[in-house]
Amino acid sequence: MRKSKIPSAGYTFSKMTGTDLRRVPGASLASQKCRCSILHIFKGSTLRRSVDITMRDPHSALCIFMEERSKAVIHLLLSSKVTNASHVTKVYLAESSHLTIIVLDESSGGAVTQECHLEKGARVQWICASVGKGRVTHDFNSEMPVRGGVCDVRWLFSANREDHFHLSAYLDLAGAKNQGTVDMRGIAAGKAHVTCDGSVSVQRTAKGSETHLMQRALILGEKADIRMVPKLAVHTRDTEATHSASALRITDDALFYLQSRGIAPAKARKMYAEGFLREALMGLEDEKTREGILRRLTEKVK
Repeated sequence: MRKSKIPSAGYTFSKMTGTDLRRVPGASLASQKCRCSILHIFKGSTLRRSVDITMRDPHSALCIFMEERSKAVIHLLLSSKVTNASHVTKVYLAESSHLTIIVLDESSGGAVTQECHLEKGARVQWICASVGKGRVTHDFNSEMPVRGGVCDVRWLFSANREDHFHLSAYLDLAGAKNQGTVDMRGIAAGKAHVTCDGSVSVQRTAKGSETHLMQRALILGEKADIRMVPKLAVHTRDTEATHSASALRITDDALFYLQSRGIAPAKARKMYAEGFLREALMGLEDEKTREGILRRLTEKVK
């Protein structure tokens, strides 16, 4: 294993090579082709700078371990250029650790699986921007088995031409006084097709918990399509749970007002898109990151 210390104190970043994986008993041939990285953030560490990680390999995996009372911001870029790429992210948050992770998926197709486990009092803000192309399947799962966890998922997407996205977010609230939010919103243009599965399960043991599930879609043109599937399963009365889903289709006729003011159709669609998406990113403090995500999302709108 090659291990390198990053200048920022409080964590280490390791990469496992194919040779390392071949030494692991029971490792399959497929796993040996996977480029695996491990980020370990130590107990009580507060990282002053964000950790920037880029995954370009066709098959990659990232494991993140945050010890007690640690705090970090992570930027993860997925940018594989093959159409059958695969990536797995697994995150473990120990007691009272806080994580903000911004995932930008601009890969050319394939499957992404991301999982997060929260211990007592842990908090995660998971912001995902799907701006890839082709056929993309992306699943996110979060487990909150003990008391006082907070998971805030903001998922934005932009699909165009003949993109096919299948996006799925699932929260499992099992501990008392947990808080879980899923906000999925995005845009489809051209002949794109997007399926959004948002699901939250509140177990009987999750007394005093609170959860909100929101799905919003902006459809540009007559041939694009977005299918929203909200699912909310509540097994205790001692909780606050809400869900909502809405879709708005903008046709060329609806753009007539802006065009009559001298605004070109392409620019008008981008204005609609930016206004629609901006609200979901207002909780992100870093203005540069926020504007960068908006720019990548609206670049696909033509």
